[in-house]
Parts: sequence; C-alpha cells; structure tokens
Amino acid sequence: MIPLGEVEDDAHLDGGQRAEERVGSVNYVVLICPGCQATRTLRHGTWFSGYSTCGSCSYKTLRSTSVTTVHATYDHGGQVQTTETCANCGHHHSYTTYTSALTRPSESSSSYSSSSSDYSSSSSSYSSSSSGYSGGSSSGGGAGSSW
Repeated sequence: MIPLGEVEDDAHLDGGQRAEERVGSVNYVVLICPGCQATRTLRHGTWFSGYSTCGSCSYKTLRSTSVTTVHATYDHGGQVQTTETCANCGHHHSYTTYTSALTRPSESSSSYSSSSSDYSSSSSSYSSSSSGYSGGSSSGGGAGSSW
C-alpha cells in the first residue's frame, strides 16, 4: 500500500475528518493498494492542539475559550465565562464557573521565610569543594534509580 498525497487523500475523508485536518487536531494518512484500489485510513492525533472532542459530532474540533469576568479577591470568589465552539458541526455552548476567594497568607506558616532556603550551599548535591559529580544515585523525585 502506498500513501496518497494530502490533496488526494481528502477525497477519501468525510467532512468531519477534513475539519480535523483543517484545524490541525488530527492528521489522516490514506493508504491505497495499487492493484485492487482498496484503501486504509490511518489517524494520527496531534498532541496539544487546543482542540477536544465535540460531544455533538464526536470529532476533535471543539475549541474552548475562557475569560475571567470577575476576578477573585480575599473577600469574594470570581467568575469565569467559558465558550465552546465546534469547527465541524457549529455546536456552541457558553457557561459560567465560579472560583474560590483568595486565601490570606498567615505570617507563622509562610513558606517563603528568609531564614530557610531550598537552595542552601550545605544541602546542595554539587558542592564547591568537589570537582565533579558527587553521587551514585538519584535522591530527588522521579524513580530514584542508581546511575
């Protein structure tokens, strides 16, 4: 099977698939058998395209935009207006969500006090007296594997 070009493969895609390609959320590759003309369509989703699957048409052509209409303060919560629009079927939906009020920091439990530092020279994995890497195992986060 050989792949068709971008223009030729559009003839083998439905309208929703063409809309997904147009917005860049999915890329389709259509393979064709030169002998029997049978086709096979491969779907390659794009990560972080900004589009999600529409609940109305089931294509990955739904774009959501959010605007803060009322900012949260220490005295009251905020409001966010979200609008969803589908580039394929035209589905349109707007809704409001409410956010919590801000929390006042307490002076006794501040994590940014000047007396403590996450980057002090005494707890550093790389000390100025060493001439290179000074360890054989990973100790912070992750899987903790030995090197």
